[in-house]
Amino acid sequence: MATQMDIQNVDVTLADGGLKAVLEMSKVNPLLIAQITKEGVEDLADFSAFFTQAGYEAETESFRDKVETLKVANNHIDVARLRKAVLLARGVLTRPLPVKEVAAPTPDIEAPLDLKEKESMVKAWTMRYHISLSMYLDPADPLVSRLFREFRANTPTLIPVTRMKSVYTDNNPNPEKRVSLAGGITMTMEGKEQTEVISNVASYYFALRVLANASAKAGNYEFESKVEKGTKVIFAPLDTNLDYADHAFRMALKQNLSAWETLKWIEERDLHTRGLMVNFMRGGYPQGEAIVKATKETELKWSSPGPHAIRGDTGGKRRRSRSPQRGTSNNGGGKGGGKKRKLGQTFQNQRATIQGQKTQPVRYATVAKGGKKICRAFNDGNCKSDQCPHGAAHVCSVIQNGKLCGGKHPASGHRFGNQGR
Repeated sequence: MATQMDIQNVDVTLADGGLKAVLEMSKVNPLLIAQITKEGVEDLADFSAFFTQAGYEAETESFRDKVETLKVANNHIDVARLRKAVLLARGVLTRPLPVKEVAAPTPDIEAPLDLKEKESMVKAWTMRYHISLSMYLDPADPLVSRLFREFRANTPTLIPVTRMKSVYTDNNPNPEKRVSLAGGITMTMEGKEQTEVISNVASYYFALRVLANASAKAGNYEFESKVEKGTKVIFAPLDTNLDYADHAFRMALKQNLSAWETLKWIEERDLHTRGLMVNFMRGGYPQGEAIVKATKETELKWSSPGPHAIRGDTGGKRRRSRSPQRGTSNNGGGKGGGKKRKLGQTFQNQRATIQGQKTQPVRYATVAKGGKKICRAFNDGNCKSDQCPHGAAHVCSVIQNGKLCGGKHPASGHRFGNQGR
């Protein structure tokens, strides 16, 4: 009797439909196989039809007798194996076609929750916190649904800040909704998808507040603590998540950066911290303990200034260039020689004391003899290249007794009382 495993192991896609495999598996006598070929049987279907449904037992014995040597031997095992081959062939031909596996549709993680789950979540929120959120801070249903499923399946992800939508942001009469179908097909519904517009630190902070409320709503259940063994804690407590949002906002306000640089500063550190939080959650930590642990481990990063931090008390303004200025006279008595020299110079209040003379304010020229501009940075002691990158003259700009010094030293090193040449 042919077994189910034997039936499944025959490959019917071969040229002979699996006839050779059936005969070999049934151990049919090679002399009988040669006789089958002589009869014109080409494939498995021919072999199965060669013997009738009801009389195959007597027919197989008669077929054996066609081979003279086997007839004389009268060996019943050859007949039994031929009958087994007939039954195996019929089993293969009548086996059901393999069911083509259809990939399960990708579940929409932001799809609405079951009505009972949603009612239970709302009731638990009201009983624990007694807070009614405004539409600007109340998280949108897709965000809460996503966190609800991720928390319970322990598959947390790093949610971008633009996906932290509030009810107000999500309230769009024609939203765009992308639905994943089988076969990797994505269908986009009519409309335009609403996302939070994060243009400054304040809007980033409010997005974190929305995320904090969503986490507390979705994670409002008891969970085994990883910090205090044997105790139960709230999976995602509201105060812990709000503290993180306040911490991020407070540290960002301490930075002496431009608005755009501060936004990038808080974004970099927030993504790094919440990325660590996701790793800890996958390791068994509840969300609240995970965000606290991640914040502690990134404390140094939150305390460090950005790469573009403006040092000093310049009030966030850029310093003026020390490159030579245009439009000044040869003797330095024009407007350019007086007002522009007052900015950024360490020696602007020097006074020359000449023997027996009263102190005089130091004056500086901006143009050397021949009309070439004097390098202001050289005279301040900042430009020390042999060839001035500004194409200006590296000579002393001090005017003494109405004459330009013009020495090869900077004005900061000028010796008063002589021409210094």
